[in-house]
Order: sequence, then C-alpha cells, then structure tokens
Amino acid sequence: MQVVEITGIAGSGKSYILSQLKGLNIIEHSHLNDFKLFYLFFQCKSSSKILRIIFNIAFKLDFSFYDKLNFIRNSIKKVGKNYYYKKVQKSSDSLVVVDEGISHLYQNIVSVHSSKLNKDLTSLIDSLIDLVDKPDKIIIIMSSQEKVLTRLKQRGHKRVTNNIELYEFTKNSLENMEICKKYFQNKYEIFDNSSDGFTEEQYSGF
Repeated sequence: MQVVEITGIAGSGKSYILSQLKGLNIIEHSHLNDFKLFYLFFQCKSSSKILRIIFNIAFKLDFSFYDKLNFIRNSIKKVGKNYYYKKVQKSSDSLVVVDEGISHLYQNIVSVHSSKLNKDLTSLIDSLIDLVDKPDKIIIIMSSQEKVLTRLKQRGHKRVTNNIELYEFTKNSLENMEICKKYFQNKYEIFDNSSDGFTEEQYSGF
C-alpha cells in the first residue's frame, strides 16, 4: 500500500485536485468516523506523548477557545487515520490519497501573527510527526500568492477578518509550507495549481 497525503495552504486548490483524481485505486475512508478515529489514535504506542504535544500546541495557539478545541480534535483524527492506513489497512495493491493528513499540521497552526512562538510551534509539530509512521509521499499543492488571495477573498476564512490579516495569513502559510518541505525532504512533490488546471502529467504522478 502507498499512502499519499495532499497538503497546501488554504486557497491553493486541494479540493479541486482531489476532485480530479478519478480512476485511481483509492480506498475511501468515509467509514472512519470520529469515534473510530479516536479509538485508533489510542492504539498508537506513543499516543500519550502525542496527546501531550497536541495539548501543548493548542495551549500556545493564538486561537479562540473553540478553535483550540477544534485543533485538538482534528489532530487526534489525523493521527488515528494515519495509524489506520499504516498499521491496520495492509492491502499492498492500493493507493490511499489522504486529504490534509499529518503533514497538514504545519498549516493547522498558522495564525495572522508572526512571532518566535510560531517557530516554537513548528518544532512541536516536528516532534509529534517523529512519533508516527510517515506517509510514503507528500503532494504539496502550490499556487501563486496572488491567486490564493483572490480565492480566499471570494470564499473567506474563519480565522481571517480583513485584507491585511489575509495577506499575513497567506505569507505565514507559505513560510510554514517551507518548514513542511524541509521536514519531509525527498518525500514531497510539488503540483502547481496557479492556473486552476490539472495536466495529464500531474495525474500520472500518482
């Protein structure tokens, strides 16, 4: 089995790319509800350490209390899903494409504020991912900042309230994406979605 994660900054076009991946032998994970994912999370041998890191990150985040809780919930689900595909599901001829898996944690902590604290948080993400099995490949969807700004202005973002924050948010998102690349090194590939297109060559990359 090959596990491929799709990540990228908000507005880069991840949902569009996923909608184009038809005809691949992709395992659906709709049966993995929250209860199942939480159960799988606690099957990880390092679940207690991971949970402490998740809570530590959430405590430091410059988010509302609701968004902190949402980060904790989503992080547990990501780790549970990762455990399922790497440990439970072992079909060798299948390709699993995971939308916003553990590699996307670098984007889940992005704030409109840039500070040393953000660098501390990315180090905590590093330590969390160190404790789980890594995906086989990371597909990073990239678009120009201009294109991303246009898309986010059209659809909005729950943690961004004005154009100045939107600019800072995308800038910080791109910085965190560079940290993600550095961590995964030769495991990632870049798909450029600046033109809202999906070429045959990109499709064959899976």
